[in-house]
Amino acid sequence: MAKYNCKKMVFSSSSTVYGQPEKIPCVEDTELKAMNPYGRTKLFLEEIARDISQAESDWQIILLRYFNPVAAHESGKIGEDPKGIPNNLMPYIQQVAVGRLPELNVYGHDYPTRDGTAIRDYIHVMDLADGHIAALKKLFTPDFKGEHQAVIFAFKTLII
Repeated sequence: MAKYNCKKMVFSSSSTVYGQPEKIPCVEDTELKAMNPYGRTKLFLEEIARDISQAESDWQIILLRYFNPVAAHESGKIGEDPKGIPNNLMPYIQQVAVGRLPELNVYGHDYPTRDGTAIRDYIHVMDLADGHIAALKKLFTPDFKGEHQAVIFAFKTLII
């Protein structure tokens, strides 16, 4: 990036940096306590990005955190079509729906919900793509200062 004087970046992080939050919904100042290697890696990379932007004032970085991206482009040309048994819930449900897999097993019965099962949040991949495009556009506006803002605020304002 230095070779090409590239000092603008959108980093695709993850809600896994929150671990198992005490309360939901998660907001920008929810405690960060990643609980697995993937979440810790995202958290470390966020910290590195912050360090860079604080050490070198000409860097502009937007960090986006989101939950479970799912689905496909409406054309059907881009999206998940896993071979074998999918590792993620939505592709698994899709394979059950089209008859590739016989049934969906629900695991876990000790979550703090009414029926004891987990609650998951999802974002459609096209909404995610729109958010990334909006973030890139924002990086190139003269008024962008790289100040910390709530993630939900950022998605709402960037997409408008």
